[in-house]
Amino acid sequence: MRLRLIAPASILAVALAACADSPVAPTSASTLAEARGSSNPTTTSSTARIRIFAFLTAPSGARFPSAKGKAHWDSRFSNSKRELEVEVEHLPSGLAVEFFIGGESVGTATTSALGEAELEFSTERGHAVPTSITGLLVEVRDASGALIASGSFPSA
Repeated sequence: MRLRLIAPASILAVALAACADSPVAPTSASTLAEARGSSNPTTTSSTARIRIFAFLTAPSGARFPSAKGKAHWDSRFSNSKRELEVEVEHLPSGLAVEFFIGGESVGTATTSALGEAELEFSTERGHAVPTSITGLLVEVRDASGALIASGSFPSA
């Protein structure tokens, strides 16, 4: 089967660049590297957007060995708009969990019927969001203080 490109490649490149900040933007190689734990953040020149991930896993011998999660920090417009989201999954429903970033408690949540819990912070909604998360440890603990899952943001 032979496919024919209708628009020149330069028009396609402009269209993809225009969509780069949309929530359904195409995944770039740098975004994939970042999602795999690379310390290289994704940056788009039009908005100076930086996204950094920390992947959380259960420690060996944990009460919930299949627990896992993710923390996502996003900065745009020269760090004037920031978002931070921390989530954990594969837990029993109704479990109270506490989220820690850099050793400080940032909030609590109760797992849903699907065994998931999350916290979201945004400067656009008036929340305090760190200006830098480089190298910070992210932990999720149960009400007794037992570690459920942890991971770190990449170091510079």
